[in-house]
Amino acid sequence: METLLIIVLKMLLAFYILSILYLLLMYYLKNTQATPLSPSEMKRPFREHHMALIFNGVINETDLLNQIQFLRQQNYQNFSAYFFTDTAFIDANYIPNITIQIVTKKTYDPFELVHLIGHNFLNKPEAVVLVKPNAILTDGILDQLNLSLLHGNLVAQCKIEIIGGQTASYQAFSKRFFNFIDREAMNANGISAALWSHGFIIDYSIFKTLSFEEPNYSDKDLQAELISRSIHIHYLNQIIIKERPIQIQEYVLSRSRWLTNYAFQAKIGFQLLVEAVKNPNLDKVIFGFNYLRPPLWMMFFASLGLLVLDNLVISALPFFNYTALCGIVFSGVILFFNNLHHANPGSSIVKSKDLIVIDPS
Repeated sequence: METLLIIVLKMLLAFYILSILYLLLMYYLKNTQATPLSPSEMKRPFREHHMALIFNGVINETDLLNQIQFLRQQNYQNFSAYFFTDTAFIDANYIPNITIQIVTKKTYDPFELVHLIGHNFLNKPEAVVLVKPNAILTDGILDQLNLSLLHGNLVAQCKIEIIGGQTASYQAFSKRFFNFIDREAMNANGISAALWSHGFIIDYSIFKTLSFEEPNYSDKDLQAELISRSIHIHYLNQIIIKERPIQIQEYVLSRSRWLTNYAFQAKIGFQLLVEAVKNPNLDKVIFGFNYLRPPLWMMFFASLGLLVLDNLVISALPFFNYTALCGIVFSGVILFFNNLHHANPGSSIVKSKDLIVIDPS
């Protein structure tokens, strides 16, 4: 009985490791099959969609002024923007398409504020964009998002990059890795891309059917709901949103929260796989598989554990040894890679005459 339990444990560890290695292999095998859009597919009658930009976090004064300044400098002006602050530093707002709402807490989960807005928009939007309050947007992003809508993309994730900060190297490499595995590779093969918690656009016809009311609602819940409805998630690799790294304490907390929810996410994964069996759908198979995948550092220790079990406790098949060594090399390189640029963009704030800020001094 003890021998059987060890073999089962080794099989589970091997599954964890192979779940990531499989995704890499799939990309390299299928990437050459991806074909660009034909000229006829890219031509669409041009029009400007009204977009609602929700900055889904509590914003400080500096970031608020920077974001408003950026938005007002864009050529594309058919939008409304929604900001949240816990401090009444705005005395008067005379910008018609900007809403600044005071909230009672300093921190919210990414989708709590989306639920708070509900459907109370200034103007009925045709699409909703979720962005972090301190994200650095690139010029022309609204035009590019509008183009994505013109191409018929109902849901699309932009590329998120990490810049600067104390923990930037690891977080930046992690972002690049998962952009590659879960988004670029999937998109190249006609499979839905995974969502981040921000930096994506969603057609309002879909958005209005979502409630975001479940406690601790996350991007995993959202993408599972979309995949379950067979809604394709596109990846806009050419649209880059730069994100500042979170502090170490916050990063550790987010990883702890991820581990706490891992069992729930695994349950969602099994549900998607069952749905894929009932109604064959490649997106459901891939995402069901992804939801069972552990984080990289867990894969590293799982690989070590598998190597120890296979060599010191009981040895059954060379397959386990090879799997463990592949997992150690692969996850180890990623976990300890620390050779990335650090960038600290400068910014200048110009206060709009239409936005009157209270001077605390």
